[in-house]
Amino acid sequence: MTTAGRERRRILITVKTYPQPSMKYEETVCVAGIDVDSPQWIRLYPVQYRDLPFAQQFRKYEIVSLFLEKHRQDSRPESYRPDYDSLVVEGSLPAGGDWYERRRFVEPTASESMCAIQMEHKATKKSLGCFRPGEVEDFIIETDLPQWEGKQRSALLQLSLFETARRPLEKVPLKFFYRYRCRDRGCPGHRQMFLDWEAFQLYRNLRAKVASLEVIKQKLREKFLDELCGAARDTFFFVGNHSTHPASFMVLGVFYPLHREPTLFDGPLPMRQ
Repeated sequence: MTTAGRERRRILITVKTYPQPSMKYEETVCVAGIDVDSPQWIRLYPVQYRDLPFAQQFRKYEIVSLFLEKHRQDSRPESYRPDYDSLVVEGSLPAGGDWYERRRFVEPTASESMCAIQMEHKATKKSLGCFRPGEVEDFIIETDLPQWEGKQRSALLQLSLFETARRPLEKVPLKFFYRYRCRDRGCPGHRQMFLDWEAFQLYRNLRAKVASLEVIKQKLREKFLDELCGAARDTFFFVGNHSTHPASFMVLGVFYPLHREPTLFDGPLPMRQ
């Protein structure tokens, strides 16, 4: 359905990052996913996730239906402005060990490598994608500032002048990075910031139970390196860039189904409806 430059699209949500303070939008979450009717990446911006009614607070791997229009202030080709009033959460795709239902949407969008995505960016301004990393070498955790600073702090102070039922946005005093190599022979290696909401939320959950920061870091590494990128997983990275630094890509999420060996009874992946 199309109305005055807007079009209703159905998006499988695959990316949701930790909220960031914003002078213009109070706070925003990077949300992205795949159009379920075509193998096309879509970025929803801005998304003030914590302000959405509970029934509209979608999770990853849920399909949402909503009106979108091309974002005029964001030159990235995948960026669209969402109409929150039209947002409907249709339901979630089940996981299962091999994530079969999810794979049939994710795999058709995959690029050969991060290096290939960077080349696509130079040619077409591509700013979202996914790929299988060759070798994940490390999950790096660095200390960050304990409080919001600069424009982000100003945004929160500005917000505090108005009544809001939302809890203050907590600053997680850690930064996360993946270091890895592509499958390309000439890959120089990549070190990219990791922004998935799940890493920040796991830190908060662990902090409530564990006193030692070193133990928290160890458990984060066990989760995001040993488990999600372990030998048993067919790991993909979801990546995207920032509008003001388009050449710099970040890891926005990890897709980590178990490896699945094909059998004689397997047919092709079903076509989308």
